[in-house]
Amino acid sequence: QFIHTLPMNGVVRDISFTADGNYLWSTGLDNEVYQWDLRQNRCLSRWHDSTAFRPTCLGLSQDGSYYASGDNSGVVNIYDTNSVIAGQAASDSSMFNVKPFKSVNNLTTSIRGVKFNHSSEILGIFSRHKADQLKLVHLPTGSVFANWPSMSSHLGNVQCIDFSPQSGFMAVGNDSGKALLYRLPHYQGY
Repeated sequence: QFIHTLPMNGVVRDISFTADGNYLWSTGLDNEVYQWDLRQNRCLSRWHDSTAFRPTCLGLSQDGSYYASGDNSGVVNIYDTNSVIAGQAASDSSMFNVKPFKSVNNLTTSIRGVKFNHSSEILGIFSRHKADQLKLVHLPTGSVFANWPSMSSHLGNVQCIDFSPQSGFMAVGNDSGKALLYRLPHYQGY
């Protein structure tokens, strides 16, 4: 059943629930991120990212430490959610600016999705527009894993990615109708 409309000022590009289900974050073409309190059906805060260019996707880590936003130019900005809290505390209005702690420029086409693993140690980022456009980012350092994917990975045009509940597996879906399954041996559980 329909419950409520949460109005933004522009086109909504992506939404993401927090792990506890109490909040919904949304982003749009106006480079603003909204934090909605679903218990009260109201906007708690919104902030602007002047470093983003037409956001395309948004992802939240399960532990609430990070959020990431991909844009139309191939950049993924990674934020420490403590910067959002600090921005809220320092601002005397409902609107404020937040700067990323890391910008990842390793992909060259529009970012289609960002996905954190269960422990918020890995962020997967991908684009659909060219073959093999997938990178894994280590957190909290923000460094991109240089050893994967390799030249022999042949991922195709990546359409989606996901991690298993304990990150022992990572799945990559491509435009050839294949779900490629990879084992991440760093994680013991599946």
